Amino acid sequence: MKKILIIEDDRMMSRILQNHLAGNEIKFLLASEANEGIQKAEADNPDLIILDVALAGQSGIDILKKIKKMPLTASIPVIIFTAMDENDIIAEAKALGAADYIIKGAIPLEQILKRIKKFIE
Repeated sequence: MKKILIIEDDRMMSRILQNHLAGNEIKFLLASEANEGIQKAEADNPDLIILDVALAGQSGIDILKKIKKMPLTASIPVIIFTAMDENDIIAEAKALGAADYIIKGAIPLEQILKRIKKFIE
């Protein structure tokens, strides 16, 4: 069974992802804030992390930096999933090792799910 860690403070968005990816032999781990997400990434060793950039307390970019520096989590693919459509943030995320950068609302849900599934199949 694959494990996906969703670090997202919007519970509705987390539920949408879970509902549409359910049935694919996936266990979901949820974190609504930065420190909780980092702890779960280290403790649960997920197969994929879906990370929002705009989180309370700490940016998703800072979380990405920490995840990619920790030996236990450095190789886990991280998809940035955010409403922020800023070229400098996209470039920084990719330079830090983000596997993909998906802008919420910019593409249909079916395409988002397809891009997520390619990392867990």
